[in-house]
Amino acid sequence: MNELQETKQQEMLHPFFSIWLHPKKTARYILDHKGLGYAIIFILLGGMASVLFSAMDSESLDLPTWAILLICLIGGPFIGLFHLLLGQGYSY
Repeated sequence: MNELQETKQQEMLHPFFSIWLHPKKTARYILDHKGLGYAIIFILLGGMASVLFSAMDSESLDLPTWAILLICLIGGPFIGLFHLLLGQGYSY
């Protein structure tokens, strides 16, 4: 009976919302059920968020909003992949 409840809970897991509260459980769910392509989308979105947070924190960055968003859209995926590769390098 306990296994049935766990499988129901895993099926109802929505990665875009659960990543904030249960990141490890969400990562396991994505790798088990969704595949690598879905995980890469999360990595690219994380890079975009990283660029936006960096722009918010920097006081010396004097760019218009449209330029920051353009940098986020173009540079964000590269930053996300760089963070992934950097993190994987430290795990070995």
